[in-house]
Amino acid sequence: MTKPMSTSKTELVSYVRKKKITFTLLGLFLIIGILLDLALPWFMMNITNAAVGQETERFMLFFWVGVMILIANVVFSYFDTYLKVYIASYVRNDLRSRTFNHFLKLPLNYFDKNHSGKLGSRLTNDVNLIGDLMGRTSMTLIKSPLIAVVAFVTLLFLNWQLALICGLIGPLTLFVGKVFGAHIRKVTNALQQRMETIVSFVQDTFTGIPVIRTYSLEEKMDREFKDSSDHIHELEMKNGKLQSFMQASSSFISILTFLVAFGIGSYFVIEERMEIGGLVAFIQLLNYIVWPFTGLAHVWGQFQESLAASDRIFESLGEQTALDHFKLQNKVKDFKEIEFVDVSFTYDETKVINHFNFKLEKGTNAAIVGANGSGKSTLLKLILNLYDYDGIIKIDGRNTKDMSFEELLSYFALVPQESFLFPGTIAGNIRLGKEHASMDEVISAAKVSNAMRFIQDLPSTFDYQVGERGNKLSGGQKQRIAIARAILKDSPVVLLDEPTSSLDRESEKVLVKTISDLMENKTTVVITHDLDIIKEADVIIVLQDGEIIETGTHRELIQNKSEYYHLLNSDINANVAI
Repeated sequence: MTKPMSTSKTELVSYVRKKKITFTLLGLFLIIGILLDLALPWFMMNITNAAVGQETERFMLFFWVGVMILIANVVFSYFDTYLKVYIASYVRNDLRSRTFNHFLKLPLNYFDKNHSGKLGSRLTNDVNLIGDLMGRTSMTLIKSPLIAVVAFVTLLFLNWQLALICGLIGPLTLFVGKVFGAHIRKVTNALQQRMETIVSFVQDTFTGIPVIRTYSLEEKMDREFKDSSDHIHELEMKNGKLQSFMQASSSFISILTFLVAFGIGSYFVIEERMEIGGLVAFIQLLNYIVWPFTGLAHVWGQFQESLAASDRIFESLGEQTALDHFKLQNKVKDFKEIEFVDVSFTYDETKVINHFNFKLEKGTNAAIVGANGSGKSTLLKLILNLYDYDGIIKIDGRNTKDMSFEELLSYFALVPQESFLFPGTIAGNIRLGKEHASMDEVISAAKVSNAMRFIQDLPSTFDYQVGERGNKLSGGQKQRIAIARAILKDSPVVLLDEPTSSLDRESEKVLVKTISDLMENKTTVVITHDLDIIKEADVIIVLQDGEIIETGTHRELIQNKSEYYHLLNSDINANVAI
């Protein structure tokens, strides 16, 4: 659900309030910029008239005035550009940080429904567009019509007849921009969506390279990528044609305006109804009307695109986080039990966990078994409050939803089915369990997890770079690093989700020994298909369609010849975690 939030425009205005001094300076520079722009035609008119009239002293006076205008323009341009870059960079940096921080706190189902490529686009393309809006685009939108109005009023004083004639032709460029701008925005939006799709496709492809190689899918993936790339090319060409038509039409009208002004103005000079310097100033002032109108439609399109980007960003920032309802409490010092009270969970209208009730006491090792889709992995995610659920999960009598997220996670260490390693060193990945752990603590955790057996054979041992997603290590090695991370965290409860499922038999044997040792010293909840691990559990929970259908030890359940017994004797090892 999206929580009530201010409109994107209100959010953008808040940046103006935060940096009101900077925006005040930008407003002041905008006025100074307009005055300097208008000073140039005035200078050109006077120095031209002085030259034509052979007024040497007056010519030299305005020559030095022109030098001062030039210097003032350079200084002003530097500070004006710097402030725009500063504001744009400030907004980008703040929005990137806010959005990334917010993404980290969103519930897991948000990431289930939104591809990582799309979220990445929010942090890059959308944020950049909003930065441009706050820095350059908004100032251009304010300055362009303002200077055009001031320039037109000045033209009226120079020659009102010529000003009115040109005034009728000039705004045609705005009409052209408006006509083409609507189509360009439509194509640009389609292009942005297609780019998000192809970025997501590339991410998925590179992540799945092993599968692609195994099944010889190179031609298929290349064909799909080429189809998407061709579609982007078609959209880019369509956008290029529209831009070309708009540019050509605007250029035609602009040149026509200047030709009319120069032609009629020259006639007025011949008739002595206008000075040559006045005509020069008129042409220069005309630039401030024609070119703003020519570029205004394009800038307006950028403005609309930036507003659309801000809507997307602030919609994401309006998403309810998984942590909003937590209240800060003190960290846990002891642990006695976890209790599930009538816990249910529905995902996309499908009941995944149904009225789950169970109590796990300190020092107990529980194994959860059942067919795929019975809700085993979901149960671990509910323990960690990664999904919202009905019912109550209590730790030592306290509702976990009343705990801070930091306190809740201090109870648990998780070893997932596929351990994710971040690019960096082995030591750095183990230290994710305890950020400021000493090297002795890291080595100790590696020894307990049996990771030391392979680490000591690596070229740079704990400083070995694991590569992207840990691809320089085997599956078993990554799992032992993950267990070392969990050991280093030293939480009272360890959750293990199919830790041996993707390993070869040799790696599995090593890991089984590691997990067995872990189960002697910790409270554990393990989802596994490995019978050696299951036999050592104090209690086995058998799930079916999200419900507990039986519990007991391995011996008890075998003797009862119950569902667990049938799972052990069925030939469906690939589909059942037992």
